[in-house]
Amino acid sequence: MNDTNPNLLIRFHGIDGNMRTLVQNDSSLVNRTLVDLHPARIFTQYRIRVTDGDSPISIFPSLTTRVDLITDRLSVWDYPFLIGALRELEKTAFERRCHDPEPKERVDPQIDFPIFFDVEMLGGQHVFL
Repeated sequence: MNDTNPNLLIRFHGIDGNMRTLVQNDSSLVNRTLVDLHPARIFTQYRIRVTDGDSPISIFPSLTTRVDLITDRLSVWDYPFLIGALRELEKTAFERRCHDPEPKERVDPQIDFPIFFDVEMLGGQHVFL
């Protein structure tokens, strides 16, 4: 990232529609945060404690719908993908891909096949995967 971008930007999206954003620019703090978050178990924890360098905050995963971690530190997290890498789609792209009887890309059904999810959050927001 360039000097104007933070080393780590974290966005916590709450079930009530609110979003909390934290910015970390200290390299040692970023490293510690990425290790402490446990990405494979982030939503199984009772509480997540993070800091933006000034003051620590507590986030409760049971009240969180989404966590965005934006950094150039890691290209791929060691996450146990059960159904593969998820990709979020715009609603129109989601509908087009779900209803197109002739997919444009060829997939080998023994190796790869797309699965589409329309997830409705508690607040009514839809996430198309």
